[in-house]
Amino acid sequence: MTASIKRIAVIGTGVIGSGWIIRFLANKKTVYVFDPNKEQKKFLLNEITRTQRSVKKFYKINSINRKNLIFAKSIEEAVKDADLIQENVPENESIKKKVVREISKHENKKAIIASSSSGLLPSNIQTACKNPERFIIAHPFNPVYILPLVELVKGKKTTNLYIKKASKFYQSIGMYPLILKKEIAGYLSDRLQESMWREALHIINENYASTKDLDEAIIHGPGLRWPLMGSFLSFHLAGGKLGMKHMLEQFGPALKLPWTKLKAPKLTKQLSNKIIQGTKKQSKGKSIKHLANMRDNFLIDLLKLKNKYELKENTISLDNDDDVMVLNQWISVDPYMRALMTEGKNYKPPFEIGKPMEGSCIGQVIDSKSKEFQKGDIVSSEKGWRDKFVTNYTNLKKINPINVPNQTYLGPLGFTGHTAYIGLFRIGELKKNQTVLVSSAGGS
Repeated sequence: MTASIKRIAVIGTGVIGSGWIIRFLANKKTVYVFDPNKEQKKFLLNEITRTQRSVKKFYKINSINRKNLIFAKSIEEAVKDADLIQENVPENESIKKKVVREISKHENKKAIIASSSSGLLPSNIQTACKNPERFIIAHPFNPVYILPLVELVKGKKTTNLYIKKASKFYQSIGMYPLILKKEIAGYLSDRLQESMWREALHIINENYASTKDLDEAIIHGPGLRWPLMGSFLSFHLAGGKLGMKHMLEQFGPALKLPWTKLKAPKLTKQLSNKIIQGTKKQSKGKSIKHLANMRDNFLIDLLKLKNKYELKENTISLDNDDDVMVLNQWISVDPYMRALMTEGKNYKPPFEIGKPMEGSCIGQVIDSKSKEFQKGDIVSSEKGWRDKFVTNYTNLKKINPINVPNQTYLGPLGFTGHTAYIGLFRIGELKKNQTVLVSSAGGS
């Protein structure tokens, strides 16, 4: 389904529109561009040049193919053959309706129309659309060519088919599509950012802190936790062994204290000057271009670090002081397998496929607190292990990697991740450096 989205129209080439274009081009899409402001073409080309080093690093490509960038003379020319249309005009409902109306007159009748609105309700905008069932909000975050989040919001007339198709497409170009359960003004992330922004304005307006103080309060504190865990999981840890339950019991009463003022203060000239002068001082004379490049490089490195430590399903970490290790994969090896090898694939073993069982097991160490076993070691146990992937170091012994024919294996362990079980002679019968023929049953 996502393979059919190859031609993309981008309407509006400001900061967000240009960011989209760079991401699309980096993913080898053909991009048709229209912006009534002719000066924006220069801005876009400058942005492509400015970001080329970061883009090469992030996408692991040699360069962006500018031949895939086509400047159209009208909305009609830009959208007529597009599979997806990304609208990025100013955040004004009447302007967006006018542009969406024009898009829907000329667009491909199967195209997704996606608005980059940062807070407007899709149900309101899609009233101007001839095919409202294909209209969605796809709200990205700056810089669009690096940050993965895109909030997807459907209106009352949007069909699930197109929100799902859009989600798969954005995921295919390296994004993290987050589909909202239902539409809400401001969506999710901006509502959270806005609440902090309003409180910050009050603090500055009442002379409790400078812009630098407030930024440092985030940079050196909770901001370091948020890329990995966000607010809720961070607070869950704050509750100690009982987690969020204890956290709510202990800190819940603080919600009644007058700590915050969510109603925004009036943005007076005096308050505006404080903010402008404060951020100017923080910039230390560096240009916007310099700061943007610094931010991009930081985000790329941060995302790499985040991926390294991100919590993933079906994994178990070493969280105690015992000599335990985590095994990348286990293969059950049992006398029943002998019957499998001799009686053929019709033999039904008396255990549940894909579940731990009694008998010998083999795996590769990917994490270890044992001095005897290191990361990468291939180990076996005559007694087997019941806890998925995790075993105490006792009863384990190192073995040499098994040579499996036909290259049907993954890494030094030697088996495809899809194979449910594999027939082997018992580990105890293996000899050093022995090549073992494998009979595979089930799985891939």
